[in-house]
Amino acid sequence: MDIDSLFKPEIAAAGVQLVPSAPSKKRPSEAGALGASQSNSAKKMKMPVPQDFEASDDSDSSVLPRGWTRMKKEDLDKDVIIAPDEDDDRFMGDGLSDEQRRILELVDAAEDIPEAIDLSTLKKMVLKFEKAVNKNQELRMKHGDRPQMFMESEADLDEETKGLTAISSVPHHYPVLVELGTLGTLLSLLSHENTDVAMTAVEVLNELTDEDVVGEIDENEAAVEGMSVLVKALVENQALELLVQNMSRLNENNAEDKQGIFNTLGVVENMISVDPSVAEKVVAQTQLMPFLLARIGQRGFDSNRQYASELLSILLSSSSSNRRKLGELNGIDTLLVACAYYKKRDPTQLDEVELMENIFDCLCSALSLESNKAQFLESDGIELMLIMLREKKMSRMKAIKVLDHALMRAEQDPGADSADADAVASPESSAVHRGCYRFIEALGLKTLFAIFMRKGLKAYKKEYKTFSEREDEEHVMSIMASLLKYASSESTHPGQRIRVFNKFTEGDGEKVDRLIEMYGSYQAKISAQDSRSDEDKNDDDNDDDDDDDDGIQKYLDRLENGLFTLQLVALVAAFVCSGDEGEQASSSLRCRGEEEDTGLLSG
Repeated sequence: MDIDSLFKPEIAAAGVQLVPSAPSKKRPSEAGALGASQSNSAKKMKMPVPQDFEASDDSDSSVLPRGWTRMKKEDLDKDVIIAPDEDDDRFMGDGLSDEQRRILELVDAAEDIPEAIDLSTLKKMVLKFEKAVNKNQELRMKHGDRPQMFMESEADLDEETKGLTAISSVPHHYPVLVELGTLGTLLSLLSHENTDVAMTAVEVLNELTDEDVVGEIDENEAAVEGMSVLVKALVENQALELLVQNMSRLNENNAEDKQGIFNTLGVVENMISVDPSVAEKVVAQTQLMPFLLARIGQRGFDSNRQYASELLSILLSSSSSNRRKLGELNGIDTLLVACAYYKKRDPTQLDEVELMENIFDCLCSALSLESNKAQFLESDGIELMLIMLREKKMSRMKAIKVLDHALMRAEQDPGADSADADAVASPESSAVHRGCYRFIEALGLKTLFAIFMRKGLKAYKKEYKTFSEREDEEHVMSIMASLLKYASSESTHPGQRIRVFNKFTEGDGEKVDRLIEMYGSYQAKISAQDSRSDEDKNDDDNDDDDDDDDGIQKYLDRLENGLFTLQLVALVAAFVCSGDEGEQASSSLRCRGEEEDTGLLSG
């Protein structure tokens, strides 16, 4: 039976046969099985004929629907109308949105990852990776001037390298990875001619060294040991040098290169978190610190500048030699310039707030060395911090912390020269002594005691919700104690210390009242915390072995509730009472202390 004669009478009458057009030679879309299945179905279907189609013996094909053609009679015994192929507008594409394509790609990628990685699977992954590396090297050497000959192998290499990220789920197998020599091969890719391959290697290293993977599995002890073995092997294979060298050839104007630098900084941070000694090694053996300082010194905010400030803060907080290196690179001046940007403006986003805080924290760490204090004074750091206090922007919270560290006595630096060591031993000739002088000469006492008396505090707390009054009072009292201790009364700077004492006699002794009030307030907080600790101890049936731990915890709780600030208040009161230069202030404090009966002057 002729089907066309039943369902397509018009075409049958015209003696015409419908057939689909020749298949397209274009490659199928990479979108996946859905698009392919739709295209295959379309090929099997005969195109419908519009109802208004009229058969005609005329060879003019204009009467046919759009996209249809008529073959000549001499080619076949009867006319054949060829239906349009899938390239017609009605069959263009795969019908998937970009989001659907991404989902299908993720599903396909997940299917390639084994559910569990045992030793056998690990070795197979490593073998495929090694083969991909060798194949790419061979083709590059053979066809160095014809990239099209090795581009496919480069894509395979990139894919196999990315596959190694799955090993991060089994950090207890890291020692096997080291024994197989895979790290050396992976690190060699950091100097690959194609920076995309190098950045993929960095991404893998970032995943493997991420300390979070240790806490995500059950074999925690074995995982920690595996991570330690991995980091040790990375250091021995000069991973630090290769990572930093690779950053020098990346261009941050390119989004991929920018992400590569971010991942590189992440690898260094991960290694330090596993082995803190890496902090000194990376500064001593590479050009990382100059890179970080140059990056922080740039204007404008971006994620890499923020990460550079965070990593520099980590490096400085963990090593005296790193702090000394910062001074040798003129890093104090770089940090002060970066801080000055926030003198009269606030950060515009949360990440920029973290950037600003990191820069100030870097200064605080660096100022523990005598030589860095001297650079801070030469760069007018005292004056800059006082301006920030007076401007009352967000930077005020950190500026007072920097002043506190600047006026503290410097720590002993084993690597310092004899001149710095003598200066630390003799505060009268040290940067602390000169810093106190600069602070007082810059009218810092007026600013400091205004904060001490809580002037404008209510409005500032309303403006900046993250402000901590307890931390602020701790820094104020610490600066005050440093001024009373190190401010000179000698002929070189006459009257310096007297000016500090005289501040307590102004305003009808209001500053003495405030000192006594602070002592009583913090004493009450400590007493309340002691009561809570004693109650908790009575409720728990602890063994004698836990008594030491309870004592340590009690001390930490007291510090958390202001014990150190209480001690500073008592120290300032002791200076005021015992100072011969401030007899009037001493008398005022004694009289008011006895009236309040806070116990400040007892004993």
